[in-house]
Amino acid sequence: RPRVVDVEWRLDYYLKSSAVERVNVPVYFVRLATVDADGRPGTVQFTCSIEELQDLIASLRDAAKQTERTASLLQ
Repeated sequence: RPRVVDVEWRLDYYLKSSAVERVNVPVYFVRLATVDADGRPGTVQFTCSIEELQDLIASLRDAAKQTERTASLLQ
């Protein structure tokens, strides 16, 4: 299973579209650098809205808390 070793992100705005004059929608571009069990690098790239990014962050925080709880039980 690959593990995440780095994260890059940027925020862009869609200001116009061909169908609507003003859109003004923020879009996050996220790139995760990964390494697999054999040391081979990889990447995972995606775009998301602010709401999707907030959901991802909340899920990662929940996972971190669960990991801390599990680690404390094993000590």
